[in-house]
Amino acid sequence: MDYLDEVKNLVVLHARAQGMSARRCRSTLASITTLDDGDGGWADAWVGAATAFAHEGKHRDAVQCLNLARFPFASTPGQKQAYKDCTVRFAAWAADVEGVEKLAARIDGTNVPVWFRGLPSDGPAPLLLVIGGIVSPKEQWADILVSARALGMAVVIVDFPGVGENSTRYTGASSMLISAVVDAVAARMMIDGVHALAMSFGGTVVLRAATTDPRIRSIVTVGAPVRYLFGAASLAGELPRTTVRTLEHLTGATGSDFESTLAQCALDDHELDRIKIPVLYIRSSRDEITPAAESQLLLDRLVCSRVVEFDDVHGSPTHMTAVRLLTIGALTRQSGRRPITGTALSILLSLGSRFPFLAPIDLGRTAA
Repeated sequence: MDYLDEVKNLVVLHARAQGMSARRCRSTLASITTLDDGDGGWADAWVGAATAFAHEGKHRDAVQCLNLARFPFASTPGQKQAYKDCTVRFAAWAADVEGVEKLAARIDGTNVPVWFRGLPSDGPAPLLLVIGGIVSPKEQWADILVSARALGMAVVIVDFPGVGENSTRYTGASSMLISAVVDAVAARMMIDGVHALAMSFGGTVVLRAATTDPRIRSIVTVGAPVRYLFGAASLAGELPRTTVRTLEHLTGATGSDFESTLAQCALDDHELDRIKIPVLYIRSSRDEITPAAESQLLLDRLVCSRVVEFDDVHGSPTHMTAVRLLTIGALTRQSGRRPITGTALSILLSLGSRFPFLAPIDLGRTAA
């Protein structure tokens, strides 16, 4: 399989995770013959689809297409412009959602934009912190900005380092980003604990942040690398080229520098032993990126961990309803909020209703 075909296969999964139909996605992909700009180009095809949606008044769909125009990362002028247009359209949508505002987290002299939505009340409340993986900018998680209030939680969404509007590099010190985001939100509200929903490599960053920031009370992560992926053996042809090239882009490193940079991102036993909070780890049995040994490592080292497995590929995109149910249950239980039932639960689950609900396998729990 050449690189273009690999990117096409992966983007179908990410489009599905956003709620886009496979038919709509594949009809756009059919016209793409190159990842470069121009006729048959990747960005041009997705921008064309976004323009068509915009003309129909479907602005959220247009945002999704512009997001995919920069997939897996913005490298060409067309992709970079598409993402700029994505942020503009997203901001226009957000302006019509009560309580949504853009904040800036300060880290190493750099302002990292985040989207935040508080609660109507002024009292202390739990904060849901959401961070995507290496190919998922924050605009992909708009549904959570809308639905988090049904959980009784404020929400903040941040880009992974090097993704979207986050211009910082991905390094072993990237966990400082999480504390910086919490600091920014703390200036706007009284926080009663932080509960993280972290996708893929975002989970790695949050797990390390939890070793030093006591404000983080629980973590739900989907397919997070922990240690084994970051080894040289895993990088030697075992990872999809899309993953490797994206990581090179986010770290700004290649060759031996790339290997040493990623090695610093792995969590050691000492760090894992310091994580005492509840961690729900959702893994996929056919994960093509994250080794199966990562989840077992957490079960072995963390005092309060649980692993749930789906028969799926990385991120479990065809099990989104089940993943949402698990996430909702974990967040409400750990944040101490009342169980979600009735209309609120229907709204939350409707966001993933286009996907089949298939039973997961619970691989076990250490002392909770």
